[in-house]
Amino acid sequence: MAVNPGCCRQDGDRPCDAIDAMDTGVQRQHSVSNRFLQAEPLSEQRPTRAWSATEVFAEGQWQSLRVRLEARGWNAIQIEHIHDQLRQGWPLALAENNVAVITGHCPIRARRG
Repeated sequence: MAVNPGCCRQDGDRPCDAIDAMDTGVQRQHSVSNRFLQAEPLSEQRPTRAWSATEVFAEGQWQSLRVRLEARGWNAIQIEHIHDQLRQGWPLALAENNVAVITGHCPIRARRG
């Protein structure tokens, strides 16, 4: 049997702490790491995105912009994409162009005057 010079027991290659923990049924407590953020609980529901009249962009209030986009033939998904683009700071004309490229569809009545 090999003797481990750093160990007080003659039980082989395992260190004394591991042997003692196995012998007495005591488990070591590990400290909590600060490496990762705590996970958010899944039970909390995030608020759904609602179109509110309080959002104002350079071209006007969101509610009026949304009505104009609907009247010009944009569908709900495209309008949501345009809304995202406006929130990112794009002007309405460029937001419309970006969404038309992304979706591959431009409404017939979407011409700007």
